[in-house]
This record gives sequence, structure tokens and C-alpha cells, in this order.
Amino acid sequence: MKGLRLGVAALVLATSAGAAWASNGEKPTAFGAAAGGRGGVDYAFADDATAPQTNPAGLGFVNDRIDWDSAFLLSLGFWENSFRRESLSPGWTTAPFYQIGAVIDPGGSIHIQDMGDDKWGLGSVKADDYGSPFHLGLGVYTDAGTSFNFRHIETPFFAPAALEYRGQEATIKIGPTFAFRPVEFLSFGWAPALRYSRLDIDSPIQQPNTGLSQSFQAVIPSVMTYAQSHNLDSVGFTQRFGLKLKTEYFSAGLVYQDRSYSDAYRGQIVQDSSAGIRQIPAAVQAALFQVLNPNLGFSSKYDARVEHFESPRQFGAGIQISPFDRVQIGLDYTYIMWSEFRRSLQVRISNPRNTNFAILSGSSSEIHVPLEWGDQSVIAAGIQATVLQGDEIVPGFHTWKLILRAGYNWGQSPLPRTTINPALPLIFEHHASAGFTLAIGPYAELTNCVIHAFSSNEHVGVDHANTDLNFSRLNMQDWAVITQLSLKF
Repeated sequence: MKGLRLGVAALVLATSAGAAWASNGEKPTAFGAAAGGRGGVDYAFADDATAPQTNPAGLGFVNDRIDWDSAFLLSLGFWENSFRRESLSPGWTTAPFYQIGAVIDPGGSIHIQDMGDDKWGLGSVKADDYGSPFHLGLGVYTDAGTSFNFRHIETPFFAPAALEYRGQEATIKIGPTFAFRPVEFLSFGWAPALRYSRLDIDSPIQQPNTGLSQSFQAVIPSVMTYAQSHNLDSVGFTQRFGLKLKTEYFSAGLVYQDRSYSDAYRGQIVQDSSAGIRQIPAAVQAALFQVLNPNLGFSSKYDARVEHFESPRQFGAGIQISPFDRVQIGLDYTYIMWSEFRRSLQVRISNPRNTNFAILSGSSSEIHVPLEWGDQSVIAAGIQATVLQGDEIVPGFHTWKLILRAGYNWGQSPLPRTTINPALPLIFEHHASAGFTLAIGPYAELTNCVIHAFSSNEHVGVDHANTDLNFSRLNMQDWAVITQLSLKF
């Protein structure tokens, strides 16, 4: 049924980012543990190998190093209607390879020479010596990772049947980063990347009957179906440009994230319209069964193509000042143009395995789905301070160092409240974070942060996508822990 397929398409498109954690829409608040401790502030810092995710120009001021980030994610909340309250299935989601990056100075030399001597092999190395003008980075980076899973939700239409609402999405980028520092205080960066995305979603959806053949529109007033997606995958390309100005007491960064240029998501969708058919009056069902085969049931798998589902452009700027010795304060602003690719999206669903669906609406259709996401501003503020440190080995390098961080992040949810779905809780707006770095000499660091997305409570009036969700309530909060191990050489 085209109407049924339209519902499935709307479901898949509208919930593709259901896994974004501690996020501003689909954009995570932070990619690395150091930036996470500052509330996501990184455009003017960008001082580790995760900089290609924020400001690739930062690598111009980063000496040879490897950074490995792991993430541990926990979402909490409940969805409530007149039948019952259903809590989110608890449990930590782990991402052991959340970010992995390396920075290399092709014209430099390795400083780990003789760590047994009284200068730890540093010799005459200076703290502000960033080596040759050209630096190269390489990494594997993840944009999102956890999942949402509400079980046993009862709704007026499907009651007393209990349904599962589930959303899960992951995007991985792989690519080099090129940073060039033409003068001592200025760097330019470019980070091209190949990207792979995958999404899965389970949820009911309601749509009008306009996609049905005309002979069926008169007897089927509306369409309710339960959809499950399978292995919807996409590959593509994106790139990020950056500029960074760095002085002793002040730094600034500008970034531009290009849109993604991705292939269509390809996979399968299984839809079950059995409950919807049961709601049709008995006389109408009898008429339908004259042309349909009830023994085949009303569940079918489709081949699916989610087309033109791109990530939008982003613009960002940040500053960092050092008002006191060993203290840095930063502020970032990001503008995300969701309206580029979240207004209306195109889906093609074809080849129903169940002939009942082919009879009702044909074997293939192209569907345009309105989403109406708005553009978004994100503001992040953070501070870090070196609170303790050991003796100097050589000027600028200490035997050990403890850095503490704190930050706050705000970004209004771009998702319209009239389309809230338990599988799509992208309603986080306020985030707070804290973290630390323990540096052992000049070569090793352990960095950790905790990010909390504060509880967001949304009351749904009339839901435009699914009347089963009318006058329900969704409450969500989120925790994320990022741990980073760094080796500098």
C-alpha cells in the first residue's frame, strides 16, 4: 500500500537519528574527552587527534601523538499515556572505539630517545615548538552510538497488544587531515572523510489512505502499520575546513563542515498492518477478502531506498582566553542548517513479498515525506585549569600534571514537538559536564569526562504523525562518559 509505505518511510526518515546521545539534534555535544569536559568547547583548543571532528586546523599546533577515546552511554526516561508508564530499557551502551586518531609531523623527529636520563629524553625541546609547518592526521571517528528501546507500550489503537519502540543509528568516518601553519601563529586545516551510516527503527505509524488504489480509498479511511527496518546502510563523503589563530593568551577558531554527499540508504523494511486491517468494519473486511488472500496475512518485507538523506552544513566559531596563568576559558558557537535536508525527504520502497500489498497499491512508489526540522544554534562554554603539577623537567614540561575541566552546552531541539515519538527522543537541550586530565611527564595522558543531558519533559497534544501518541508524555535524560588515552612521542 502506498499509504502504508508512506507511513514506513516517514518512520524511517523521522527517526534516523534516534541514537544521538547527549546531543544537539544529531550532533553529539563532544567527540573527545578533553572537549567533553569543557561542555564541547573545542574550536579554539583542538589540541589532540580528535581535532578533525571539531577544528582540523588545530593539528598545526599539535605534535606527534595518538589518541584513543572510548564512550560509555546511558539513557534514562519514560513514556506515558492513559494506559501505563513504560520506562526506557536500562543498560549502558559501550563504544570502545569511539574515536581513534593520530597526528604526525613528517619533518619532525621522535622525542622518546632516552627516558632514563635526567631530562626524560627531552634534551633541548621547547614547549612552544610545533615542528614543521605541515602536519598530517589520520583517524576513525564516530558521530553517534547508543540506542533507545521502550518495550511493552500499550496504545489505544494497538491495545491490548504491547509494542516495542526502538531507535538505533551509527555513523563512522575515516579519513586523513592536512594542517598547514604558514606563520607561527596561524594554521589552516582540511579533513576529508569517507563515511558509513546505518540505521534501524521499530515503531507504529499512522498515515492517510491517499496512497491506496482508488477502489480501496473509499473503504479504508486511514492506515496504521507497525514497521521494522533492517540493515539500512549508506556510504558517502564529507569534509571539514578550519582556521586557528593561536597566541600565548588568546586563541580563535573558525570551522565549516560541508554537507555529506552520500549514497541512498539501502536495506529492507518489514511492515505489519494486521492490527490496522482488524480495525476495519467486518463488512468492509469481507469485501476486501474477495480480492485479497487473508491466508497470506498482512505483513510483508520491502526493499527500501532512503534517498537524499544527507547531513547538513555547519558553521562554527570559538575563542579561548587565558586570564590567569594555567587557566583557560572558552566559548563556542555552532549554527547547523537542518532545514537543508530535514524539510522533505524522498524514499522509494518496492518489491513487496506479500502479494496482498501489491494488489492494494502496486509494487513500487516514490514518496516525499515532510519533516520540517528547523535550523539550530548551539552555544557551549567551558573552563579548564591546571590545579597541580610536578617539577619541571625542562622549561615547559613537568613530571606530572592534573587539569580539571567544567562546561555547559545549550542547543534548542530542532525536532518539532508535534512529531515526538518514543523511538525519537531528540529533545535534549541543556547539558553540563566535568572532567580531568592526568599527564605523566610529556608522553602519556589519561583524560576522562562525564556529560549529563538534563531531564527534558515534553507533553504531546495532537500528534501529527500518529494519533496513538496524542496527549502522551515523554521524559528523557542522558549520561555519557568518555575516556581518552593519549601517547605523545
